[in-house]
Amino acid sequence: MKVQKIKIIFFLLISVFSLNSCFKSSSSDTSFLKQNSTGAMGDLLIVMEDTKWDGTIGDSVFSFFTQPHPSFLQAEPIFKVTHINHAAFSSIFETQRNIVITHISSEYPEPSITIAKDKWAAPQIVFSINAPDEKSFLELFSKSQKSIMDTILNQEISRYQAICKKYQAEGVAEKLSEKYNFTLTVPSGYNLDVAKDSFIWI
Repeated sequence: MKVQKIKIIFFLLISVFSLNSCFKSSSSDTSFLKQNSTGAMGDLLIVMEDTKWDGTIGDSVFSFFTQPHPSFLQAEPIFKVTHINHAAFSSIFETQRNIVITHISSEYPEPSITIAKDKWAAPQIVFSINAPDEKSFLELFSKSQKSIMDTILNQEISRYQAICKKYQAEGVAEKLSEKYNFTLTVPSGYNLDVAKDSFIWI
């Protein structure tokens, strides 16, 4: 019986040390502990009070994020924007991949913008824009809107690149490397249909 107890205690100690090592090594990145973010590429959730959304501020924010994408021949918005107010912003919406939360209140002494990565889910980016009044909000947003958009777009590109690397077309990259001596990440769903000396068709 004593030998069996010793074995059990030894097993529990090993398990504790293993878990402890795991969490210590991941202390700088806890995104693996969070649930997966929701939403499609280009989705953007704006959290703003209805009275502000229906006015000048909402018009400015919506028109900026839904401007036509410059790279598309057919006019399509850069982001698909969804708006909800703070009362509706529950845990269901906290998992959205791209979120901009706005607060306009005298409790904020000066306008500010903060950014949080993987706050409630992963991968995720959350911007918080705070201002004491509408005028200072619009001034801050006007100065920072391009930086906000670029940050979100770069995050979307990184996410898509990670997916492409994870799910690659079987054998295509290897053939390109062997025949043409260059590397290319080819996502699943593509095939090497034509491979001539000076021409390829994927």
